[in-house]
Formats: sequence, structure tokens, C-alpha cells
Amino acid sequence: MAAAPELDNTNTAGSLQQQIAKLFEVSLKLTVPDHEPHVAPLIAVCSTKELAADYQCNNAMSLWSKIKRKGTEFRSPQAVGQRIQNMLTDGIDTWAPNLSVKRVIVDFSSPNIAKEMHVGHLRSTIIGDTIARMLEYSKVDVLRRNHVGDWGTQFGMLLEFLFEKFPDGEVNDHDIGGLEVFYKASKQRFDADPDFKERARKAVVALQSGKCEKYQKAWAQICEISRKGFQEVHQRLGIRLEEMGESFYKDYIPLALKELNDKGLIKDEDGTKVIEFVEGKKTLRLASTEKDGYNHASPDFAALWCRLHEEKVEWIIYVNLQGGTEEKFPNGWIQICEINGKGLKKVYQCHGVHLGESLCDTYIPLAIEEPIDKALIINDEGPRLIKIIEGKKAPPLIVTKNDGGYNYATTDLAALWYRLNVEKGEWIVYVTDVGQRDHFKKLFAAAKSAGWLPADESKYPKTSHVGFGLVLGDDGKRFRTRSTEVVKLVDLLDEAKARCKAALVERGKATEWTAEELEQTAEAVGYGAV
Repeated sequence: MAAAPELDNTNTAGSLQQQIAKLFEVSLKLTVPDHEPHVAPLIAVCSTKELAADYQCNNAMSLWSKIKRKGTEFRSPQAVGQRIQNMLTDGIDTWAPNLSVKRVIVDFSSPNIAKEMHVGHLRSTIIGDTIARMLEYSKVDVLRRNHVGDWGTQFGMLLEFLFEKFPDGEVNDHDIGGLEVFYKASKQRFDADPDFKERARKAVVALQSGKCEKYQKAWAQICEISRKGFQEVHQRLGIRLEEMGESFYKDYIPLALKELNDKGLIKDEDGTKVIEFVEGKKTLRLASTEKDGYNHASPDFAALWCRLHEEKVEWIIYVNLQGGTEEKFPNGWIQICEINGKGLKKVYQCHGVHLGESLCDTYIPLAIEEPIDKALIINDEGPRLIKIIEGKKAPPLIVTKNDGGYNYATTDLAALWYRLNVEKGEWIVYVTDVGQRDHFKKLFAAAKSAGWLPADESKYPKTSHVGFGLVLGDDGKRFRTRSTEVVKLVDLLDEAKARCKAALVERGKATEWTAEELEQTAEAVGYGAV
């Protein structure tokens, strides 16, 4: 049987049907002999419900007559089926995709502490687990990370609200057992009371500094209560995860920020530390000099300088008639100008038009000197280039708030630094809803600017954001625990199992199976349906 081909991980465009067709096409190229070059897979939506499949290849069986006994060891379709069964039974060592990456970190599920997991967390959990399983089957070392939110702004309002209720600081698990209710009450107070909001902000800074023992103790209790709830859901779903929340990376925040600051990426905006971005299309390169002289950009640039600085023009309009070419030979250039100038001069003089790029020659050194002084011009193996970013200024990535506190962007940067430098991850995959797309876009851009990631996205180490659609409530808005009643994931699982068990009992399975078999089947089918 042919060895598994290297997969092209970059070409993922197209519908699911098109992607299946591509996989079949690769297989057919390996299987069908060279004298059958025009064979293409005929992938269609499965037309027979009894087959319990979504898609089918309509010409798979008809190809057998063409490839039988021609470069294949199989003698019948049954032999092909037997080989597939053997592969499923014996493992995939001989046919799994040959991935070049050795270690992948998959960041998924990742709920926030003090909030129960709800139906909105289901997609990240299941999609992330699926990605991890596929990579593990391909013999990749996968680190499954549960990056829980345990270090953000919400803890300031939780702790401040908590110690308003219990001023002596004596808090036990029972006092904060109803975290969901407690969280919503503290959020309402945070939104309605400016003084409370200010105290909450100071509280989170104190927590993050590690200098307030009573905050540290209450924070640890809150985290432990939430952790037990998360583990129950993950255990029910058969999900393996290692919790490494935001707080795990607190000691690495200074290291990551120092690297970014040393490379000039962090700017101070009234006490807030930010990383700025240009939201645009691409980087343009304008040549100011070629290896062997000026090009058309140089006199154009000098002409603009002259018009602004010497002629004091306030508005310059360019009407482009033709593309133009560069001339490398001064003598030929003079002759061309003389020949053309005699005819054109009569026309242009009638309209008061000044002629020629050469009028600006004396201004070229002046025009180029200023961009050099401002480090705008770079050398690129001879040509001197002005690097231009095409686009508009995007909202910055805040890495330190003006009160000295950190946010999730800070911990995400520290986590990325740790995953690249300590855990030696070659590919880091983040599984969240598409609402966080812009955040990860900025996070990855900052990492590339710092040199943590290569500019070429096809090279390792690399990062990917796997986004899925937002989970919406009945009002058409995104689920948010802080302001809406959401369906708890544990309740959803209980309901699914209960309904499935009732359906099985109705069909008489309670008399045919043991109680244990009934429970296991109801759980498997119910959870699977969810």
C-alpha cells in the first residue's frame, strides 16, 4: 500500500464537499495507474438515508475495473474493505498523515473562573478536543491547555464585593458557593457605582501584585470552587485538559513585556502601555534610489519636497498621462528631452505648464536627506527603499492599564512567550468564537514584530486561531453570563441523558438490558446528541 502523502496544511479553502473531493483526488493519484490520467472523484451528497452517511464517491466502484491487477495488491473490493478494517483495528502507524510538526499546543475550552460553564462553552471544548485527537492520532505530541480566566478585571469586583459582605475577611466555601449569583450581583454593583468600580480596579492591581494576603486567600477559594465544576463537565464529556490559567504566567509577564519594550513595540499613552498596529492591506516599498542611480520615484519625491518647502503650495493635484520609463544614459536622455521638448513646449507654454523631472534634480539630495534622518529609508542590497504601510491605524493592544494592572492581552502575550520558549511548542492553536478574531490577529502580529514568530506563516513555529460561530441566546445576542440567564452545560447534559433514558425505557430496553447498560447507553447517546 502506498505511503501516506505529505498534506498541504495551507490549502483549506472551499466547502466540506470540495475538501473531501481533494482528499479523494490525492488518493486516486496514488492508486490509479498513469495511463488513466483523467479520472476525477465524483463526490456528491449521499442520496440514500439508510447509508447513514453525508457524502459518497459515485465512481469509486467503477474505478475498480480500471485498476484491478494494475499496480495494486488488491484482488477484489472485499480485500480493500478488509485492509481498512485492519487499519482501524491495528492502528494508523502505516497510513497516518506525515506531519512535519512534532509538538502542538491546543488552547481550548478555557472558561472564566467564578462563572459556570454554559452551552456557549460547548463548541470550543468539543472542537478543541477533536483537533487534539486528530493530531495525537498522527503521532504529534499534543499539550492540551485549559487557559482559564483567573486573573482579570472581574476578580477586582468579586473580591471587593466579597469583603463588603464579610468585612472581617473570614470567608469559607459556603459563603461563596453560589458563585454565579455572586458574580452577577458584583457586576451590577460595578456598573452602577463609580466609587465601587474604582475600588474594584485597585483590588485587582493588589491581587496581581501578590502583596495582599486576604485577597490571595479568597481568590484561591473562588478558583477551587470553579475548578471542581469545570472538572465535572470535562469528565462527563471525556475531555482531557491540563489547567494552566492566566495566573500561571504571571511570573513571565515582566519577561515578555521587557522583550517587547526593548524592541520599541510598546508605547506609553497617558500611563497606559499599548502596542500600536496599522490595520491595512500590505507593506509597500518605494525605491528612492536604485543600485545605479535615481528612478522615477526620486524626482517625484524631490518635486513634492520642492513644491511644499520652496513654492509653499497648499494643494497639489497629479494627473497621470502615462507610465513612463527609467533612462540610465544621461546623454541619450538629453537628446530625447530636446527632441520632445521642441514640440511639447509650444503646447505647454500656452497653458503655463513647467516641463520635466530634471528641474527637480538639485532637490533630490535634500528630499532624500530628511527621510534618512528619520530612519524611513532602508538599504535593500543596493537600492534605498522607503517602507510604507498601507492602511489605517487600528485600535491598539493594551498590555498594561494606567493603574498598573494587567489584562488578558498581557497574560496571552506571556502565555505565548512561555509556550514558545519553555514548552517549545511548534504550533499553537487557539479555539475560540470568531468574536475574538481581532484580538488574536493583534496578538500574533505583536509576536511577529518581536521576532517570536516568523513573518512567513508557512514556517514554524506558528500560531492559528480556529474560530467558530457565536452561540446566541433567544434574543439573538451572544451569551454573556454577567447579564443574561444562560443554559448551564451541566443541566443541558442532565436533560439530554434523562430524555434519552426515557425514550429507551419507552422502547422496552429496561427489560432487555441491565440498569448499568441502560445508564451507559442513555449517557452515550444523550451526550453525543448534545
